[in-house]
Amino acid sequence: NEPFTLAYADKLTKGTSSMAGLVAVALASALALFVAVAVGFNTSGGHVNPAVTFGALVGGRLSLLRAFLYWVAQLL
Repeated sequence: NEPFTLAYADKLTKGTSSMAGLVAVALASALALFVAVAVGFNTSGGHVNPAVTFGALVGGRLSLLRAFLYWVAQLL
């Protein structure tokens, strides 16, 4: 039996050599990010990136404790 990475690597990259395949991958990534922001919007204002949370902390929109809790949740 082949290891997982070798057995499924061709399935993960199949079709990405064409322009349509690359566009499909880009749209799927954008949709996944959109869903992540939409799900977390009511809880954290849509912060899914620790850098955005850091900017909100520096800008005074978050307390240090809340920023720390957001970072823990974002990095898990």
